Amino acid sequence: MQLSAEGLGNPCALGETVPPCPISENAYERVASPCFTNSYGHSSRPFVGTPTGDVGMFVSMPYVSRTHKYVWKGGVVVPNIPNTSNSLLLAWMEQHADLWGVAPTTLGLSTQVVANFKGLVGESRTAFDSANAIRLASKQATVAQNEAFRDMKREASDLVSTIKSFIEQSGNTKLWADAGLEPPAPRGETPPPNAPYQLSGTLDSEGNLIVKWKATQPQGVSNVIYSIRRAFNNTGTYALIDTVGGKKFIDTTVPTGTTSVSYTITAKHGTNMSEPSESLTLRFGRNLGGGFTLVRDEAA
Repeated sequence: MQLSAEGLGNPCALGETVPPCPISENAYERVASPCFTNSYGHSSRPFVGTPTGDVGMFVSMPYVSRTHKYVWKGGVVVPNIPNTSNSLLLAWMEQHADLWGVAPTTLGLSTQVVANFKGLVGESRTAFDSANAIRLASKQATVAQNEAFRDMKREASDLVSTIKSFIEQSGNTKLWADAGLEPPAPRGETPPPNAPYQLSGTLDSEGNLIVKWKATQPQGVSNVIYSIRRAFNNTGTYALIDTVGGKKFIDTTVPTGTTSVSYTITAKHGTNMSEPSESLTLRFGRNLGGGFTLVRDEAA
């Protein structure tokens, strides 16, 4: 084989013949050369090697070492054995087994070697197809299993519902054991709501009483409503006057001449009720305009 170093300005490499080298992943092997003594440099034209007998095989390199020569390694086809999936690798092997079997001796191979290689490729194809068939069958079996379990659970759920309804209607709790089922757990009782606290009262600009309070409820107790009861002039006789959903009540019905008004608030959740809050008593006086004025409020 001859190497061409056209345009490199070093006649020492022109027409140099080098021996073939073992097949490798790279098309060239760099070896020491007494002809080149300068340092590395880039050429204005690529270094091209053309192996004898491999018509149409060209390899270009972007630079040439001035201290080395590049030796063609013979017989390398780019790309080499692909590092890819099994299906693509097997296709490559089958293609090249047929290619190498056309005229093996012209490639330095014996007919027997190529025949042995074809046998290995055939065994690989059989194993590959068998593995694929097993994977497909396994996937189909998994799908069938999942569908069977789904249908089984759905039917069992329907049967359990039927048995549950029958036992509850019959009132015979012994049937739970006969059916091998657990009876439903009794529902936990919701605690009663807590009583409101920190009641306070003010007068608005129109002389109406505004009563406010605070309340915190146990977990699971929500949508609480509040019942307001009122008593006049320290009589101690409380009457329900309203129910509200918030924590404020505006009393617009205090009669003229009232000297004091007392309130208690009760929280209600469903049928559960809290204890009444401490009472709030508001005492009044007269202002110069004849309206109410709040003298003091007290909780008792």
